[in-house]
Amino acid sequence: MGALMIEARWATYIANDLRRAGLALDGPLKEVGLARTDVASPEGRIPYAAYMGLIERAALLLDQPGYGLKLGASYDVRDSGLVGFIALNSPTLGDALSNVERYIDVTNEGLDVAFEWPGSGAGVLRFREADAPMRGLRHHTEQSMALL
Repeated sequence: MGALMIEARWATYIANDLRRAGLALDGPLKEVGLARTDVASPEGRIPYAAYMGLIERAALLLDQPGYGLKLGASYDVRDSGLVGFIALNSPTLGDALSNVERYIDVTNEGLDVAFEWPGSGAGVLRFREADAPMRGLRHHTEQSMALL
């Protein structure tokens, strides 16, 4: 199996935040194995490990301990590409969360997602990093939760 991949969409948003803060982009990108061309289009694909490194590095460079939360809250579900489109066009919240579970791998191979609907009561969306060593990194998890 090759490297887990993710759509570059959120990496482009991170790159924009770094630029707006007046920070040089080449250094942080190089540190995680990316180049400017990798974050030029939200439709591109980058290694998931590089994305995880970039969001964690950006939080440090921007001196924002809650960067993942801020990033997720700064965008609408409509800004999430295909999975956001599918979720928004689902007839119910339960259907939307089921569709996130079903289609997340299309844009993000780095997450294991499970939606549990016990019948009556609330459903639960569970996700974790597919790569066990990345499970202690928090900014992507916070970004995802703030978006939901």
